[in-house]
Amino acid sequence: MIHLPRQVEYALMVLAEMQDAPADVLFAARALATDLGIPFDVTAKAMQGMNRAGILSSTQGKQGGYRVNRDLQKVSLEELIEAVGPSPALTACLHHGGKCQYEAHCSIRVSVARLDQRVRALFKDVSVQELIQP
Repeated sequence: MIHLPRQVEYALMVLAEMQDAPADVLFAARALATDLGIPFDVTAKAMQGMNRAGILSSTQGKQGGYRVNRDLQKVSLEELIEAVGPSPALTACLHHGGKCQYEAHCSIRVSVARLDQRVRALFKDVSVQELIQP
């Protein structure tokens, strides 16, 4: 079974909380983490990644915070995963530069890589909005 990294889960929780706020409302990472009962450090890093990717925008300063910057219907799960955390792979050998002790004799790597591509295509076709709607 594919397991989404915690960073992605937390990012989805944060976006669900922020999605319907007026454009002038800013959200502090610490307050969101506290309200949602999730770790601040991981939440802050996820929000920074979403900011770098343009999914969120940030305002600096004492009254600063984050707001949703894009239509979440147009943000794919794949884009969110790339923005906030390590991309899940079906097997260790498919991770970036992953090695396996059975690599020299593996007869399924190509097939599993094709399956991984199909899963990634699904992630590209699913919008964040689909995942956070009640």
